[in-house]
Amino acid sequence: MKNIINDVKGITIITLIIIIVVLLILTSIGTYSGLQVIKFSKLNTFTTEMKIMQIEVNELYQKYKDGDNTILDLGKDLSVIQEQANKVFTESASGIIDQNRISIF
Repeated sequence: MKNIINDVKGITIITLIIIIVVLLILTSIGTYSGLQVIKFSKLNTFTTEMKIMQIEVNELYQKYKDGDNTILDLGKDLSVIQEQANKVFTESASGIIDQNRISIF
């Protein structure tokens, strides 16, 4: 009777070890496939953004071909554009007065 109980304990421990190994293999497969899905989604997002950029460039080129002169400002130095924007802003904002009739600028 005692030998039967010892044999059952040995089979249970072996079964437990096999189950743990199988679960570790399954979790590693699941983790690996999850990481691959994340990498694929990042690549897919990147290619989508590149396609959107290409569409925008094509639209800007078409506007340039049609004679739109505002497209020419896209490649200018930001300091030149900033000076022009500041000049326009200060001219338009100089007339703004708050409710207490005190000039904002």
